[in-house]
This record gives sequence, structure tokens and C-alpha cells, in this order.
Amino acid sequence: SLPQLNSTFGSAEAGRKFVCSFASLSKPEPARTLKVSDCWHGLILARDQGWLDANCISQAREGYRFLADCCDAAWIIPGRILVSADPITTANDPNPQTFSSVFPKKLKNSDASLSSISTQVWSSAASSSIDADSDVSEIPQADLINGPLQQDCWAPRVPTTATPSDWVALLQENKISMVMRTNSMEEPGMVTRSYDPDLLMDWDIQHTDITLVDGGCPSPDNVRQALSRCSDVVDSEGGGLLIHCKGGFGRSVIMGCCLIIHKLDVPGSALLGWVRIVR
Repeated sequence: SLPQLNSTFGSAEAGRKFVCSFASLSKPEPARTLKVSDCWHGLILARDQGWLDANCISQAREGYRFLADCCDAAWIIPGRILVSADPITTANDPNPQTFSSVFPKKLKNSDASLSSISTQVWSSAASSSIDADSDVSEIPQADLINGPLQQDCWAPRVPTTATPSDWVALLQENKISMVMRTNSMEEPGMVTRSYDPDLLMDWDIQHTDITLVDGGCPSPDNVRQALSRCSDVVDSEGGGLLIHCKGGFGRSVIMGCCLIIHKLDVPGSALLGWVRIVR
């Protein structure tokens, strides 16, 4: 509980504030608002909402780390709302762990696309995505490969290859049925233009654009648009929503939090504390 945490760590630690993770170094530092106690509250919120199970901390840690390292993504609500960088940004990242293309390529001498085998690769039998320094002895191997041992214990899957073949493989593996892009087609820092959303139709994935200014917050009209276009997906058990901006830290996260606050009426400070931990 929050009183227990405050008692253990003290009010000085609880009141410490974080630097804004995406603030420009060329401008004066914005006021710090997010506190350590907000992150404590965020963990309690996640536990109470069923987003995090104390019995699955190790599995969740490895799953979230995989999504961050290989896909530049993180679940805010597991299975429902995923946030990430623009896939063009990730595909052009020189880091060999990240996927290298946005869409699957056709197999040579075949009409079949790699999308059909991407999921198989992600679901094979042995995991190599955990780094050599990780202590996996405490983590049941069945959890790492096939999901949690307990039915009510959710954690992001850790696929068996450290590098998914493409962005569509990520969407399919995580059952994403709709993508919301909040960045422009071209922005400073993007090596190439963003992707063509019409191509997602080949995989029955819906797409919507709600363009926000880099470093800005969504307007009430932007949030109304998001609710109008995405509510059915967020409420559905059949698929999740991926929201992305250029880097996956600012616009996408704030838009996702707005949707969650509207749907669940949870405290914004606690939700941002949770996001600070997982993203």
C-alpha cells in the first residue's frame, strides 16, 4: 500500500520528481511534475486493474524488456493498448535487435508472404531473447515460451527469436486490429517518410491518423476523434490498439492515457506513473 511504501522509503524519496524523458536539451528544462510516489501509485493501479500480477513480475520484466529492445514498444493496458515508435524509425535503427522492415516481403519463387511464417518464428520452442547477463533460473521456462503457468497471470510473451522479421509480425503476434498514428508523415529525425497505411488492409488491420504537434498535447477535439474511431477496438476482446508517434514516448502515450482515463476513470497521475515504469 502507499502508506507502507511511504513508511519504508520516507516522504523525501516519495516526493522526488523525474526529469521529462523527452524534453529538448536545447530549451530550458520544463517543470518537473511526476513524482516517485506516482510510480508507486501506478503499480497499485496496475495490480488492482489486473495489468500486473505479483506472481508474474519476472515474466513481465522480460516481456516488457523484449518489446522495448526489439520493437520499441510497451503495453499500457496488456492486450488492449500498445504504444510504440513509428515503425519506420524502428526499422531504420542500426541496432541489430530491432525488426528491419515494416511490411513482409514476398518469398522468392512463391506467392506466400513472410507474414505467414513470422508468427511461427515468434512462437517456436526455445528462447534466445534473454541476454547473457540475465538470471533466468528463477523464471519457469514454460512461462517464457508459452505464456504464464497460471491462467490468470498475464505477461508479455517472449518470442524465441530476438529479432521479429517485420512490423506486421509484431502486430499479428500481439493481435493488434487497429493502428493510430499521431505523428506526421515526415518529421525531423525521421530517415524516410512514414509508411503507407493502405498496405495494412492486406492483413485486416484498420488504421487512423490523428496528427499532433511533436512535443504537444492532444486537444479535446483530438481526444474526441480518438474515442469516436477507437472505442470499439479498445472495448473489444478480439484485438488491441497500437498508438504510435515518432519516438513512442510523448504523443502516443498521452493519447493512450486519455483513452484509458475516459474508459476507466482512473487517476491520471497514477496512470502516468505506471507508464513511466513500463515505457
